[in-house]
Amino acid sequence: MRHYPHCPSHSRRYTAKITNKTPESTSLSNIAVTGCLLFIVLTVYCYALLQITPSNETSAANFDSNPVFTPQLTLILSQQRSGSSWLGSIFDSDPSIFYLFEPLHSKIYQSSSLLLSTVEAQIEILHNICTCNFGSDVPSYGVLEQSRVGKQASTLLYNIDSDYLREQCMSARVRVAKVVKITDISTLEKFLSTYPECQLDVVHLVRDPRGSISSRMGTFKRFFPGEVTRTNFTVDEVKTAAGILCEDRARLVSGLKNFHGARKLLTVRYEDIAEDPVSSIKEIFYKLDIYFTVNVYNYILQSSKASNSASGGYDTIKNSRAVYNKWMHTMDTEHIQAATGPCMELLKSLNYSSELLY
Repeated sequence: MRHYPHCPSHSRRYTAKITNKTPESTSLSNIAVTGCLLFIVLTVYCYALLQITPSNETSAANFDSNPVFTPQLTLILSQQRSGSSWLGSIFDSDPSIFYLFEPLHSKIYQSSSLLLSTVEAQIEILHNICTCNFGSDVPSYGVLEQSRVGKQASTLLYNIDSDYLREQCMSARVRVAKVVKITDISTLEKFLSTYPECQLDVVHLVRDPRGSISSRMGTFKRFFPGEVTRTNFTVDEVKTAAGILCEDRARLVSGLKNFHGARKLLTVRYEDIAEDPVSSIKEIFYKLDIYFTVNVYNYILQSSKASNSASGGYDTIKNSRAVYNKWMHTMDTEHIQAATGPCMELLKSLNYSSELLY
């Protein structure tokens, strides 16, 4: 190759050739950059979709175009003031889920005070939900108005369309009931032995008992149904109430460890869900073979990020992170110590610290 270091005319021609190629090179570079950016955007979008939806295998199992009816019931099993209403409302946000709020409530309490229900009555109600057999035992209006399908079935006060309720139940992919009145696992054992055709899943929702005690003091103004409401509680009253609550809960925890009748049995902590609602609910739904839909995703965002001022005691729309450990800052130190003592074993078994550290 010849070189013309001292030839101005050739240098100009050479420079001109390079200059003429520059626009074409720039255009190709722009196309390459644009292509890379589009690839990155599509990759991020697809990843986001994968984070919202479970596997194709799970999706297909729950969205068969012609599902065969299977007697099935998912129980959210918990105690009062443990976040169960919020968890239940998350299930209820999916139109393909048939959800009932406290269906045992009207059968358990009379005059809102005395426990009158029998285990047999509870079992029959659970069986009616499992099989969508609603007749004279249709849930009360007070129960139905707390769920989406219930509101639609009871457009007029006490005028409940049992046929509509059954139709919605039969067409649902999953049937879910939230209950806080079952404190002995023998009720579920008898339910399954009486009706073995019912497929049962259990989501056992637990909360630090000190948080439940504080919430009962603040919201109910009492610890248990039938008590006189008040605003001041002695240390001894808190200690006694904590002992009863933790004894009931410990019996249920112990019973569930030896309970093998459920198809799926999950124990979840309210604090973990409140800290990271989307990931926690996604994992729960995945383990239950329930499709995690955009409706559920949007509802979680809406229901867990309300302002602190909008979070009432009975609301399911709250600032979840601000609420779950609120008791640590509002409960007297003496009351915390009184509630901790009787619950030490339970706290340990549920992986809660007896200290005020999370």
